[in-house]
Formats: sequence, structure tokens, C-alpha cells
Amino acid sequence: MIEAAFAVNADAAQRLYDALRRGDREALDGLLHPDFVGYATEGMPLDMGGELRGPEAMQRDLWWRMGRHYRAEAQPDQMLGLNDGRLFVHGRY
Repeated sequence: MIEAAFAVNADAAQRLYDALRRGDREALDGLLHPDFVGYATEGMPLDMGGELRGPEAMQRDLWWRMGRHYRAEAQPDQMLGLNDGRLFVHGRY
């Protein structure tokens, strides 16, 4: 059961990273729950850090804004299933 949940979560995460790489807003809209809340590291350039509520805020205020100012690509290196069902992704930009 845990392995199945990990596979589903890891697949969704990989589709998210692929959509970000392509800049595919439609795919992101399909992947992110309407109540999605994202957290970006405080202190990021251009005041991009903090809590972002909703898929539109995450896209507009972090991902697309970052893309206008920097050439960056999230590259997941490792995905680990946690005991509580969450997925930990280790990677780099």
C-alpha cells in the first residue's frame, strides 16, 4: 500500500516538474489542487519568498516571476516516500 502511494505521488511530482520545465500552465492547473498552498524560502530575490495560496498565486508570484528574471530549472534528483504518506523530493536548480 505504501509503495502504491509513493508511486502515485512520485508520478504526480514528476509531471509537475515536467510541466514547469515546459512552462505548461494548463498542465499545472490540472495538477495543483484549488486549495494548494506553496511555501518559498524567505529571503528570495525580488521578495518572492513566503506563503503562496492557490495555484494561480504560485504560478504568478513565484514560478512565472522567477522565469522572467532568471533562467532556472528544477531538477529532482531523488524522491523518497515518508512514513506519513508525504513525498520528499531532493533536487537542485
